[in-house]
Amino acid sequence: MSLLRISPWLIAAFAAAFIVLLLPAQQANAVSYTLNVSSTFGNSFPERGVHVRESGVTVFCSVDEYLQLDDGERVYCSGWVGTGSVPPTGNANSMHFVIGENSSIEWQWETYYELKVRCDYDVDCVPPIGAAYYKEGTVIDLGAPLFSSDILFDGYSGTGEIANGAEHYLTITLNSASTITWFYRNANLIRSRTFGASPTVVDDSERVGKYSSIAIDPQTGYPAISYLDEANGNLNYAVFDGTEWNIEVVDDSLLVGQHTQLVFDGSGSPVIVYYGYGYRNVHIAQKDIEGNWFTDLLGEAGYVGRFSGVTVLPGARLGVVFYDESNGNLAYREYQDGFWSPDPHLILDGAQSDTGQYALESKTNAVTGRPAE
Repeated sequence: MSLLRISPWLIAAFAAAFIVLLLPAQQANAVSYTLNVSSTFGNSFPERGVHVRESGVTVFCSVDEYLQLDDGERVYCSGWVGTGSVPPTGNANSMHFVIGENSSIEWQWETYYELKVRCDYDVDCVPPIGAAYYKEGTVIDLGAPLFSSDILFDGYSGTGEIANGAEHYLTITLNSASTITWFYRNANLIRSRTFGASPTVVDDSERVGKYSSIAIDPQTGYPAISYLDEANGNLNYAVFDGTEWNIEVVDDSLLVGQHTQLVFDGSGSPVIVYYGYGYRNVHIAQKDIEGNWFTDLLGEAGYVGRFSGVTVLPGARLGVVFYDESNGNLAYREYQDGFWSPDPHLILDGAQSDTGQYALESKTNAVTGRPAE
């Protein structure tokens, strides 16, 4: 019996034919999906349109971070919205995903506008000098100092959302590219005498300094202060002579020195109105031409004198307002040449209980101690 012999070449031919028949079946099993890319602005990858990707493939997507549309106007990519295999939302300008179904990605954009802040001087304004982009509709507070070094604020000009103005602060809603230019002018400022970079200790005695009032001595140009010496229950007065502070006890009677108000009268002498919290009455202290202090009671009918205020009036008169605690009234008296008028004191407002508390205002310049203009 003879064996059937098959040529090797025949076997190779059969194998090749089998492979050719098998390939179409494998290719038929491959699955592809579409990816639809859309974007109003920018250059995207993949580019805008419909793309076909095989199932299981990792797809990388990206778009420009921002696009300059016009001078002072940009759009920034704020993320995307997606369907299918693309995550529903995101907040970056690039991402990747594995495609397993028909999908789409739409890049999102937000409008930003530029705000330019300008000034010829290096002032500490808000926002700082320069330029920055803000999201459309952002509410921005702008401000500049009233003075800096030897310059004074002198208004501003603006474009876009900002009109010209004279205030040193304003608030805008930024819906277009805008510019603000702060203006300053040179000023011959009078510099006060300095007492050092750190605070100066005026009086280092125990428990001093409450109820202080400060004014400038018109004869020397140096400051003076009235205040309570709580440890001793006294009214004290401190005056600077250009080198050091000199402390004087104005009134050492029982428990005095609260609610002090210091001014200088027309002759340049210090005058202090203050409250005696021992007997709850109002006092006045003045210096005579020899430099001696003398004191007097402004009112002693009931509990009067807290929350006082004092001003210098024409004709060497002093006007004093104070709280009449006994009756809940706002009271007023004038002082001239050692005499008080009217007597009793004038009730300015007695319409309701506690009128005059916390509401008294001295008509004296707090810096100079002279009558306010």
